[in-house]
Amino acid sequence: MKELETDFLEEYKVVDRICGDEYLSQNGMSEYILQMEEARETGRGFIPSWDGYYRTLKRLRRIRNQIVHDSYGSECSEQDLEDLKAFHKDLISIEDPLALLGKYERRSGSVEDKQVDDASDAPSDEQESESGILFYILFGILAAVAIVFAFCSRSRLLP
Repeated sequence: MKELETDFLEEYKVVDRICGDEYLSQNGMSEYILQMEEARETGRGFIPSWDGYYRTLKRLRRIRNQIVHDSYGSECSEQDLEDLKAFHKDLISIEDPLALLGKYERRSGSVEDKQVDDASDAPSDEQESESGILFYILFGILAAVAIVFAFCSRSRLLP
């Protein structure tokens, strides 16, 4: 194993552990990638580098698997190690894509929350039904008062 591959694996272990602790998984990097896949549509809409980050993480995981499982070597380069270190730095500084998405959602409310809020602003069928019944009750009371008033004024029961 080359020194570069050893350095890469050591860095990968640290990053994998951080991700594993964050997402309560033994396969931290894989879980991070899975979380990105699940949040893909929202993430792509708010974080311009989402797709590039996703492809880079998948590539880094593939290189790790090559180093660990393939006896013929890997395609690991200095740039790959630098990319892994940059991801590590972003994780530590809470500037990685999932952290940025979380910050955005906490700041503005998540898309799902907005959809629920919008739906709760509209009157429900039950609320519309209750207001319709109330209208008819009030209309009935006013009509009854008008009939009694008209009857009393014709029969001179009122002064």
